[in-house]
Amino acid sequence: MSTQTSRMFTCPKCEKDYEVITWDSINVQLDPDLREKLFHNEVFKFECPHCHSVYQIVYPCLYHNPEEKFIVWLVDDKIENDLKIKPEVPFSFASGYTYRYCKKIMEFVEKIRIFEDGLDDRIIEMAKMFCEKQIIDSKRATQEEIAYTVYNMNKDETVEIVTMVKDEAIRMQLNYKDFEQMFLNEEDGYDVNDREFVRVNRDWMYERAQEAFKKTNQ
Repeated sequence: MSTQTSRMFTCPKCEKDYEVITWDSINVQLDPDLREKLFHNEVFKFECPHCHSVYQIVYPCLYHNPEEKFIVWLVDDKIENDLKIKPEVPFSFASGYTYRYCKKIMEFVEKIRIFEDGLDDRIIEMAKMFCEKQIIDSKRATQEEIAYTVYNMNKDETVEIVTMVKDEAIRMQLNYKDFEQMFLNEEDGYDVNDREFVRVNRDWMYERAQEAFKKTNQ
């Protein structure tokens, strides 16, 4: 079941305290309406009852999809430090589960969308890295000028990779199957422990790509 917690929050504008109800965990099979609230930015959005300012509050939240067999955990610094020391999953589910953790809401929501679209987040990160390299190699932007890169699923099973450079959105349409085959050819070094919470993001992919490059050039 999904679980909630009552917390006190201090409004940064009027500096008055008020109570908020946050979701510690979301079981989308039992509470499917929470999925839509999450995707419409309602789970982390709160309004101060005193000055009516609206804020996005980031707090730890665990998203569980039993049907697709994955758990994604939005964590804070403390939980992340604990996971680095002991990343093993502290509970038991059926085999075949995927465990990930994230630090940002946008990353958290995207990760859920990737898995619910039936895709591998490592392949998506490889596609993102490819697009960023194309942009850098074509001198449209430097690595430092790239704000972020996100994924969209198209109806024809291609993926759209959107890279934000300053105020410009650079869009590329890619064939997921091509990158899936590329990933399978280079899978060594990109594997993860299926009993640990892992943060698979841009940094994770770049580190492993660099390690793979070093191996092939030894």
